Amino acid sequence: MQKWLPEVALVFVSLRRHWRHLIPSRRGESLRQVLRFFDCVAALMARHIREMALDSIRALVEFMEAFAGGNDFKGEVYQVRREV
Repeated sequence: MQKWLPEVALVFVSLRRHWRHLIPSRRGESLRQVLRFFDCVAALMARHIREMALDSIRALVEFMEAFAGGNDFKGEVYQVRREV
């Protein structure tokens, strides 16, 4: 997420020539088009974030299900020590 949002902002900046015309050039002109555009973008971003969260939850569940039967390791266990 920390990388994703700045990259999204960079895309907007780099492609502003495609949406700049939606911004009113005079005071009092309607913001309707630009607001609709960014509302659509916000909806797509929210969907993307939701999908990322769901994918993460699915991966966690899959990982946890691998150990649903408990830890029944048979064999020698080697302890790894970290030297500080």
